[in-house]
Amino acid sequence: MRLLFLLLLFALPASAANSVYIAQTSAGGNTGADCLDAKPVTYFNTSGNWSATPTGIQIGPGTAVHLCGTFTGTAGSTMLTIQGSGASNNPVTIIFEANAQLSAPYWGTSNFTGSGAAIVCSNFNYITVNGGVNGLIANTANGTVLANQAGTTAVNFSGCNHVTITQLNVSNMYVKTSASDEGQSGGGATGIAVGSADFLTITNNVVKQVRDGIDVGYITLTSATITGNTVDYGCHLVTVGDILGNSTASGVVLSSNTIGPHQSIWGDPSQNCHGDGFILSAFNSGSVWSNSTISNNNFSSDMCALGGNCTAPLFLTGDFSNIAIYNNVLSYVNAGSGNGGGESLIRMGVGSYTGAQMTNMGIYNNTFTGLAAPGIKIDADPTPGFIVKNNIFVNMSPALLENPTNNLDWAASDYNDFYNSTVAANGSFSGMVTNYNTLASWQVATISASAHPDPNSITGNPLLNAFYIPQPGSAAIGAGANLTSLAITALDADAIGIPRPATGPWVIGAYNSGLIGIPGCN
Repeated sequence: MRLLFLLLLFALPASAANSVYIAQTSAGGNTGADCLDAKPVTYFNTSGNWSATPTGIQIGPGTAVHLCGTFTGTAGSTMLTIQGSGASNNPVTIIFEANAQLSAPYWGTSNFTGSGAAIVCSNFNYITVNGGVNGLIANTANGTVLANQAGTTAVNFSGCNHVTITQLNVSNMYVKTSASDEGQSGGGATGIAVGSADFLTITNNVVKQVRDGIDVGYITLTSATITGNTVDYGCHLVTVGDILGNSTASGVVLSSNTIGPHQSIWGDPSQNCHGDGFILSAFNSGSVWSNSTISNNNFSSDMCALGGNCTAPLFLTGDFSNIAIYNNVLSYVNAGSGNGGGESLIRMGVGSYTGAQMTNMGIYNNTFTGLAAPGIKIDADPTPGFIVKNNIFVNMSPALLENPTNNLDWAASDYNDFYNSTVAANGSFSGMVTNYNTLASWQVATISASAHPDPNSITGNPLLNAFYIPQPGSAAIGAGANLTSLAITALDADAIGIPRPATGPWVIGAYNSGLIGIPGCN
């Protein structure tokens, strides 16, 4: 018994946790003890009810604030304004009870300033927002044919470190039903906005009907995990970008997100809104992004199906180094206009500031399917050290594209499957200078590493099923390089976690073979 007591004692958090139940108006005995006796939302928004050492029903480190029922806001309003910080291992947690929701004609907006939005945090740390079973933040009357065409944000955090936003459903921030609608083409409809913050976890949220789904603006970012989110019906679905010059990002993990496919409706005649799945930038002078991974995501898009200005499901721009991109599926689902629906599936460019470059960019075991669109596109020099191995390219034109004409920057391209695709080209925005339409012609080219590319690559049918898994008889089976020597632990399994062999050849592409039906089910 004494041992059990000690185990329970050491399992307790550093400070005793307490709970406060909040509704829009007070209920029952107004004690905050449960939803039937909830405190009003004004209690949450009053700084005097917060404390660094909370007692009773004060809010502070370790407090779970439970949201009860429907909170209805007026147009352009804010419902919850965080008044204090949590602590390490004892965050303030805002958790939605079953069926709780924050609803307004449209919520306020002032991204990255800590004001405006349904939930606002400015310069407080260790905060968690947990949507619970079905927590919802929504607008009811904002969109093309609705009563309002206003800027709006669901969650707006600025300068708030050690933040977790999880299990939240954000819906209908701006319902765009016409490509000619310019009401939100210049910006303003955002789901989750986090600016000037570090140590971020944004996971397992569903964000739909927004111009910008998840928008992270960084100055110093040393740890960010954006995983398991579903983002759709928008223009820029996930953005992580530098706010100022000399900003730095590292330790960013972008994994297992489902991105798209409904983007074409966000094209607009003025081309203020260009289509992106992920738009990742270190674009301002002196900014650098390094040592990060983009893995196990499913990107699909119909961008440019209705015309407009499109970029790519995965767009990196600025100064990047030591980035591993692996186990992703990238596909266009509507040919549309302009290179089969978009400029490329992955687009990379160093931007405009002097000294920017992309180095040690590894692109491994991805599956690309396009409708006569380019696969991987490099926009500008200098870009040394692109490694492209074990990727499937289906219906690409071309699979590898470089706009500058002065050199080819594919340091090592090999063990890829170029099925029903032209292989490579280089040129300029006005037209291609050199085309390598066949694998044979590409294999005798000289690239920047003074070696011939893709000596072990193939052009056979990968026989992908509806889930992009190679089926028996696939040319991709046993045709890939074994990449365990890269020491990227997560790459040693496929996109659904099935281990790749420690020795011997791998299957090319994001998935191992031999599965039947839905990924993850044998």
